[in-house]
Amino acid sequence: MAWQLHPDGQVQVNGRWLRVGSEVSIKNRRGKYRYTGHALTQSGQLVLNFIGGPPNHEMMRSFYPDQIKTVHHLTKHPPRA
Repeated sequence: MAWQLHPDGQVQVNGRWLRVGSEVSIKNRRGKYRYTGHALTQSGQLVLNFIGGPPNHEMMRSFYPDQIKTVHHLTKHPPRA
């Protein structure tokens, strides 16, 4: 799995950019997870941090980029008049 780290903190996974607040699905996990940031391990591996999970059981979780199944597109609605 290829990933790319941008200097401003965004991460590209599966060809889609993860920004704080982006929602993803994780392989073999229920629910959606909201991206909160990233960290590098001592060995240089990228770890992505999320909040989410099954409804009513949300928690903070960390996953490697190869565990990301789908980066969901968030639709921005125009402000209501």
